Amino acid sequence: VNFMRGIPYFAISIAIVKRTEVLTAVVYNPATGDTFFADKGYGAFKEGSRNHLRLRVSARNDLTKSLISTTNANICANVKNDNIRNFGCTSLDLAAVAAGQIDGIICEKDEFSQIAAGILLVRESGGRNLAIKQDDDRSENIKAIWDTMGFISGNQTISKKLFDLYKL
Repeated sequence: VNFMRGIPYFAISIAIVKRTEVLTAVVYNPATGDTFFADKGYGAFKEGSRNHLRLRVSARNDLTKSLISTTNANICANVKNDNIRNFGCTSLDLAAVAAGQIDGIICEKDEFSQIAAGILLVRESGGRNLAIKQDDDRSENIKAIWDTMGFISGNQTISKKLFDLYKL
């Protein structure tokens, strides 16, 4: 929808997956030229003109001051925060979490192709991904997150706080 309406927030998302493990990920926004990429075990980066910028999730720990993305604003009813947004492109939201621009994301369900690359970006930038219906970090097993029909991503603190609030 963003592309059709001329909103420059859309992406091409590519992941190389072996069984349930994402090995390589690329998220590209053709409107801005931003390219985010990661290889498992080697970190996540944003392509730069002279060198690549290493991505790191935000260090923010206060949920009330965090920028949170969601696919459904109603699921954030328990979050006391005015900074909850639905940007409309889960793969770019995950890239923004990896880059520290967005502090966390709650996604109830999206296409596997939209989340696979972004999950690795978050993991390789120091964040974690929690399956909504599970209690542990399942970023290495994308199928487990997909099977639960949703996930929460962010830094170590924000992802846990969002997970706890989601369970209320």
